[in-house]
Amino acid sequence: MWQTDIAVSVQSLFISIKNYNRTSLFNEMSDYHFCLNKLKTSVDKYGCQLHAYALLPNQILLFASSEQGIPAIHAIEQFERGFEQYSNFTYRRLQSKLELHYSMVPVDTERHVLTYYRYIELAPLRAGLNEHPADYPWSSYGHNAMGEDAGLVVPHPRYLQLGLDDESRRQMYRQLCVLYPASVTLINPEPLRSVK
Repeated sequence: MWQTDIAVSVQSLFISIKNYNRTSLFNEMSDYHFCLNKLKTSVDKYGCQLHAYALLPNQILLFASSEQGIPAIHAIEQFERGFEQYSNFTYRRLQSKLELHYSMVPVDTERHVLTYYRYIELAPLRAGLNEHPADYPWSSYGHNAMGEDAGLVVPHPRYLQLGLDDESRRQMYRQLCVLYPASVTLINPEPLRSVK
């Protein structure tokens, strides 16, 4: 009997979600909680893996992977619809409705993976929201650097190469964030998909 290996291409993606009307995405703590729950439901439904995230007042930054990137598109579209409906209903928005749009950029090389992790998780510092990434509760830094587990983040294979066990990986990642916080710049190829 012949046995064949089927190569499955896993695509890593940087995803940015903004409100088309440029108003705040989050007004209450419950908005952040709903966002994380909806995000988990959406990525689980479509078999995606979320590696890093940051929920900023006016933007959501994600680093995820899925086979060929297609499930990620469906997951993000489902997440957007659910979060828009929740926000527009909760705040009775009639004229300036929350209208999310997203862009996805493929991350083609393994060497850029941790750059995207740090870009996302250090975004609250760049935005002046806190002085240390561990102090910001709405990012995956607590998971990737401190070991807090909310059941949402799955380590990328490149992150797993940082050490032999969880604690050594977290320690190495914290050192990367301290040593190279200002040098985090992204390679900006053409977006895989940008939707208004």
